[in-house]
Amino acid sequence: MTNSFLLLEKAQEEILKAWEWYEERESGLSDRFKQDVADKINSVVANPLFYPLKGKFREPTTNVFPF
Repeated sequence: MTNSFLLLEKAQEEILKAWEWYEERESGLSDRFKQDVADKINSVVANPLFYPLKGKFREPTTNVFPF
């Protein structure tokens, strides 16, 4: 069975704003942020029960960035 996920539009907007913020701080930092987010999404999809529910959604944080 393959798991799927739903990235809400609000979350997409927040990720884009954070990406822009990191890019303004240091060139390339935004790409590291994007990879950290992608890695966490992949981890959630592969191991969804590892992350506790917050309401009806799983809401993990990234490993490197405070997001």
